[in-house]
Amino acid sequence: MVSNFVSSQNYEKVWFGKSDSTYGYYIVIKPFGHRIQGAVVFLDGYGGDTISLLAETKIQNVALVNDMLTVCIPSGMHLFLDDKNALIIKKILHDVSANFGLNKDRFAIGGFSSGGSIALRYAEFSHEHPSEYDIQPAAVFAGDSPIDLLGLYESSKREAGEKAGGWW
Repeated sequence: MVSNFVSSQNYEKVWFGKSDSTYGYYIVIKPFGHRIQGAVVFLDGYGGDTISLLAETKIQNVALVNDMLTVCIPSGMHLFLDDKNALIIKKILHDVSANFGLNKDRFAIGGFSSGGSIALRYAEFSHEHPSEYDIQPAAVFAGDSPIDLLGLYESSKREAGEKAGGWW
């Protein structure tokens, strides 16, 4: 059965900044074929980790048998894309492209929860400012991601005020 074999597939932890144990690495699952066709890049959710992210989906199984590299990037305690995250993602995509010989137009990026929000914003920025991003993802996806962060902030503020017995 493919799913049992794939779920036991070994992953590789690639370090590009050993001094940063939170963000200085990414996880790679190499496909079965010898010629990698592209990469599916995942960002974990708020406070998540790259390994448990793989338990939430079967996309990496499909990627494996279709000669796609799976890359998991830690996003740590971030709800949205900031300059530090953007720089880390840029470095990782560049590293993946160089190390695995991938064309720069063969990347899909996405995630779940805040990882999806970060991926969407990264894709937007990369296409709005192509001179600053040498890799612009060809596809982007998000699952159960808070897209309206201002609305989330406002509703959370209201809810916190109601629980405290007053309004902000």
